[in-house]
Amino acid sequence: MLFAGVIFARSFRDTANPDRAFGSNIAGSVVGGLCESFSMLLGFRYLLLLALAFYLLSAWAGRLQTKA
Repeated sequence: MLFAGVIFARSFRDTANPDRAFGSNIAGSVVGGLCESFSMLLGFRYLLLLALAFYLLSAWAGRLQTKA
C-alpha cells in the first residue's frame, strides 16, 4: 500500500488531468474491493489469475497511451 500511494502521488503531481487520475484511482479501489470479495467466493487461486489479467491489461493500456 505504501508503494502504491507513493506511485500515485508522484504521478498525480505530474499529470495534466488530475480529475481523470483521481477518478481512475477511485475506480481501481472499487474494482480491487470487488476482486477481494470474489476471492472469498471463488478462492485465492482464481484471484491470482484475475490479478495477472489486470496487470496485463494495464501494460496493454499503457502502450496504447504512449502511442497516442
